[in-house]
Amino acid sequence: MVCASGAWRADIHLHRNADCQLLAEAAATGPIRCVVGDIHEVTAGGSQPPYVNALAVTLDFQTSVVKAATSLTGLPPVFVFRDGPRTSLSCPFIPEEARGSLEPDPDGIADFLRWGHPIDGRTLFLKLSAIASNSSFVISAGGDLTIHTSLPWPTSSFASLTREEIVREQVTAFAQSASRFAAQDAFLSLSGGLDSRAALVALLSHRQEVPCVTMAGSRENLDARLAAAYCQAQGIPHYTVLLDQVFEQRVPELLGQTADLSGGVACLSQTVDLYLYESLPAPFTARISGNLGNQVGRGGVESLSVYQPKAEVFSETIRDRLATRPLNPWFIPRLAEQDYGEALFGQEVHFWSIPNYVVGSSRALQLTPYADQRLLLLSRAAFSLDSELHPASREILRKRDVRHRMTGTPRESSFQRQFIAEHDRRGREVPLNWGWRAPGGSSFRWRLSALASATDAALTKIRGQSSRLRPFAQWASSRLGHRSSLVDWPGLIKGRLRELVMDAVASQHVRHTGVFNANALDSMMRRHFDGSEDSHQTVVRVIELALGICARANRPI
Repeated sequence: MVCASGAWRADIHLHRNADCQLLAEAAATGPIRCVVGDIHEVTAGGSQPPYVNALAVTLDFQTSVVKAATSLTGLPPVFVFRDGPRTSLSCPFIPEEARGSLEPDPDGIADFLRWGHPIDGRTLFLKLSAIASNSSFVISAGGDLTIHTSLPWPTSSFASLTREEIVREQVTAFAQSASRFAAQDAFLSLSGGLDSRAALVALLSHRQEVPCVTMAGSRENLDARLAAAYCQAQGIPHYTVLLDQVFEQRVPELLGQTADLSGGVACLSQTVDLYLYESLPAPFTARISGNLGNQVGRGGVESLSVYQPKAEVFSETIRDRLATRPLNPWFIPRLAEQDYGEALFGQEVHFWSIPNYVVGSSRALQLTPYADQRLLLLSRAAFSLDSELHPASREILRKRDVRHRMTGTPRESSFQRQFIAEHDRRGREVPLNWGWRAPGGSSFRWRLSALASATDAALTKIRGQSSRLRPFAQWASSRLGHRSSLVDWPGLIKGRLRELVMDAVASQHVRHTGVFNANALDSMMRRHFDGSEDSHQTVVRVIELALGICARANRPI
């Protein structure tokens, strides 16, 4: 947290409770404005709220009033815990007051089972919610909380621009956004994709060299090899964090931490991020990434997956709520019926990103050059001119994603490709994604590597869906030698995580919450672990729910 007293006369960095004395001294001079999140965005010249990656809070100790405004993306997330007359706020962590007094929320759980995360401000628990993006709230002297949601988006003067003019403005805005970062004590998460590559090029264009880190399941991973080749061309340090046997040994311990931080949602996948921070070659206080690049750059979404867990293992109440959730991504109708950019940045980004942001923020300040108000407004204007997005559909979004991976978004409509083409000289020959280059053209050698990785991904999917073809898929994947996945979750759950999984599911506290049908759950778990039936998708949801329930209740597994 960074605070400034009065008219920004003094900066106060609050890292521990001991620093509260500084806050008390500053309070004597008048209201204090606090920032949680990306202070670089807030202190940039001419920057005004609402921000994209920062929460602005005004503390007036003389009147005992707190005023705040969430960001356009709702990141960092703000949680509200209401328990009778008591109201607690926290950012980004769930309030300690909520532990031990939370009951499961059937609607939040139904969202989670269908889409992988709750929506519309829900969490997995009653009395605990996330404040919507682009909202303001006031806490009065009496402790009353008033929230004003759906505030108007900042006015934009870009409506009269052509697509070409918008892209040129985006190139300029992206450069300006990256210029505000002080990259010391920061690292950059670099993949083989366009978003993180453009972020790195933007930093390098301002002579901000940062070490780069890539996570991979093996050294043959396509992303890891592309990232290493690019850093070699640029002459900057690159580290690959392998999710190998050492990671697998740590997963049970890491899983307890991520479940505690995220409340259970996505806690399995977030162990990867926690392991990343613990494996870094040096201590870092900030992580720069290509986060938001998918949405800002081409109107993409994080996932189009819809889940169909075995409903019989859940209670009747949960089954009834789950049946009301359609077998389509929840945000598709909103993107089609509302302003595409507002729905994308304010809802899809918000609810999908909460677990990742909360876990990441526990270790480092989360930064991205795509978190810029002008850039978001320009992208919103570009989306309004993109006939392919009106109306948006699941098929169209998937088609755009595949096209991006195979050949790249057309250069004339991609400010990221144009930015790289203009600012990158050393690494312009190193391709992206499935072998295409940002300035144009492709690499045959890297195309073959991408084909091998795509084949491995298909074999991995077969292993997870078909027990009859699993031996062949495992053999073919081992012969191919291009592991595409970060972690073999099905094998890890049945192996090293088995004891923890069974203990969590068997917990009496979990059984007495009214979330599961105990007999059906035991039967499914038995069949899954003896190999007679593959229920991996449902088992993952059961694990995360059980761990979240235990963590929030302060009950050890």
